[in-house]
Amino acid sequence: MIYYSITTDVIHYIILTLKRLFLPSETGTNMNNSAMVLDVPSFAAGCDAAPVTRRPSALSWKTILLSAIVTVIAMAAGSAGAVAAPSVINAVGVENEYADVISQIGRQYVEVTAIETDPNTDPHTFEVSPNVARQIAAADLIVVNGIGYDDWAGKIIAATPNAGRRIINVQHLLGLPDSTPNPHLWYDPQTMPAVADALAKELSALMPAKASVFEANAKTFKASLKPWYDAIDSFKKDYPDTPVAATEPVANYMLEAAGDHLTMTGPVPPAVLRRVGRGPGSPSGDATRRAFRRGKRPACAARRR
Repeated sequence: MIYYSITTDVIHYIILTLKRLFLPSETGTNMNNSAMVLDVPSFAAGCDAAPVTRRPSALSWKTILLSAIVTVIAMAAGSAGAVAAPSVINAVGVENEYADVISQIGRQYVEVTAIETDPNTDPHTFEVSPNVARQIAAADLIVVNGIGYDDWAGKIIAATPNAGRRIINVQHLLGLPDSTPNPHLWYDPQTMPAVADALAKELSALMPAKASVFEANAKTFKASLKPWYDAIDSFKKDYPDTPVAATEPVANYMLEAAGDHLTMTGPVPPAVLRRVGRGPGSPSGDATRRAFRRGKRPACAARRR
C-alpha cells in the first residue's frame, strides 16, 4: 500500500509539471521558454537534495516526457517486487492437525488459520461460510487432506485461481489412491514428517530468504516425534498381535503401526456398552445420554470422526 501511494504522488507531480511546461498560462503566455522547477517530494526521491531548475529548449519536451514514463514504470516495478516478497505468509490448514504443523515449521513467518477445529463438527457435512471462502481465497499456502475428506476446499481453490499459491494435498503427497478407505491420514506415523518436509519446501519457495530457517524447523519437528515412535515400538514389542475391536476406522493407521490386529465391529451393541459402563442402565452411560440431550458432547466422545 505504501508503494502505491508514493507512485501515485509522483505521477501527480509529473502531470502538473508537464501541464506547466506545455499548456498556456492563465495570462495567455506559453511557458515553454520559462524556467521550470521539478520538485519531487523527498520521500519519493529518497534524498534531501534541493529542487532542480531546468529551462527546457523547444525540443526538450520529448525527452522530459520519456523520462517521466520511465520513472513511473521503474517505480511501479519496484513496488510490485516489494509486494511479491511478503514479511508474513498467509497459510491455511483445512484440518487443525495440519495447521499446527504449519505453525511449527513457519513460526513467526506465517499467519495460520485452521478451518476444521471443532471435534463436534462432522467434516463430511461441513458447510462453508463466506468467511471461510475468503480465508482460503486469500491464502498463499493451503494444506488439504484429500480422499474426499475436504472436497469443498478444492472447489473454492479451483474457483479462485492464483498462480503464486502453494497447495499441499496430503493424499497426493503420500501417493494414495482415491479409493483409500480411511481418510484420517494424520494418525499414520509416516504422514506428518512428510508434511513437514513439504511445508519447508513450499514456504522456502514463498520466502527464499528464510529457507534455512524452515528446513531447521522441519528437522526439529521431526525429532520431536521420537517419543511417539518409541511408545509405538514399545507397545508393539510388549503387546504383539493385540486384538482390537473398533467401531470407526479413525485411528486405524496408528493401531496398525503398533502391531494390533484390528476388527471393525460397526455400531457397538447396547449389551456390550452396559458391560463396559457406557450403555443405558449404567451410571456413566446415563450421564453420557443426559449430556447429549443437553446438546453437549462429553469428553469421551469428543473425537474427530
